Amino acid sequence: MNKPNPDEILKKLQATPAGELEKMSNKMFDYYRNIACGIRTKEERDVLMEEVRLKAEQEDPEAQMKLAVHYELNCDYAEAEKWYKKAVALNHAEAQFTYSDFIAVRKYSEPNHKEKAFNMMKLSAEAGFPPAVSNLGSYYSIGKGVSADSQKAFEWNLRAAELGDRFAINSIAATYNEGRAFTRNIGLAVDWYSLAEAKFNDSSAQYSLGEIYEELNRLNDAFEWYMKAAKSDYTLAVAKVGEMLADGKGVFKDPIEASKWLAKAAEAGNFGAQERLARLHKPAGFFSRFFE
Repeated sequence: MNKPNPDEILKKLQATPAGELEKMSNKMFDYYRNIACGIRTKEERDVLMEEVRLKAEQEDPEAQMKLAVHYELNCDYAEAEKWYKKAVALNHAEAQFTYSDFIAVRKYSEPNHKEKAFNMMKLSAEAGFPPAVSNLGSYYSIGKGVSADSQKAFEWNLRAAELGDRFAINSIAATYNEGRAFTRNIGLAVDWYSLAEAKFNDSSAQYSLGEIYEELNRLNDAFEWYMKAAKSDYTLAVAKVGEMLADGKGVFKDPIEASKWLAKAAEAGNFGAQERLARLHKPAGFFSRFFE
C-alpha cells in the first residue's frame, strides 16, 4: 500500500464540509450487522434465514457472512465459524472484519488467538473496509496481536482519518503533540486538534488545545478552550476552568465562580477537583490547623 501523505490528507479534510465529514464518521461505526433487525416474529426470521441460506450455499459471500452472524448470535459457534471461513475464503472484507472479532472474543482460549485476530483484521483493512482501517491504527498503537509500532499506527490512523474517523484525527494530533513516532511538532498538533474541533465540535480536542496553550503560557487562549470543552460537560475541562478561576490564570480571579465549576467536576468524580474544592474552602487563621 502507498504511504499516506499527512499534509494532503489534512488539507483535504479541512476543505470537507463539517456535515459531510460527520456523515462519513457516523458511517464508519455503522457496520456491525444484526440480520434479525426489524424481524418481529420467529416465523418471519425463519423465512429470511432460509433465503439467506440458499444464497450462501450458492457461494454468495455476503449471505455467508450474514449466516455466520446469525449462528453467532444464536450461540452456535461451530456453524458460525464454518460460514465465516467460507466468506473469508472468497476475500469478503466485511467477513474478514467480523471474523476477526469472532476470533478475539470466541476463540480467546486458543493459542495465538490475538495474532490470528490481528492478521484477519489486517486483511480487511488492506482491502479498504473502513472499520478495519480504523481498528488497525489502535492495534499497532497498543500492540494488540502485533508488536506496538507508533509509525504504522500513525499511517493507519491517517488512512482512517481520510475516511472520516474522528478518533483517528485526535490520535494523529496526539502523535504530533507527544512525539510518539517522530520529533514533537506542536504546530501540527494544533492543526489536527483544530480540525477535530471545527468539524466535530470535539470536546477532547478542545481540552487538548487548552493544554497546549497553557503549556505555551498563552493563558487567555487556554482558558477559552477549556471553557468551550467545559460547556459540553467534559469533566477534565470543568475542573480546569475551576482551577484557573481559583488561581486567576488567564481570567480574573473569582473564588465563587471557581467553586461552582469545581463542585460540578467533583460531583462527576474528579478527585483533583474534590481536593482543590476542599482547599479553596479551608478556613484561614487559627481554625485552619483543624483541617490539616
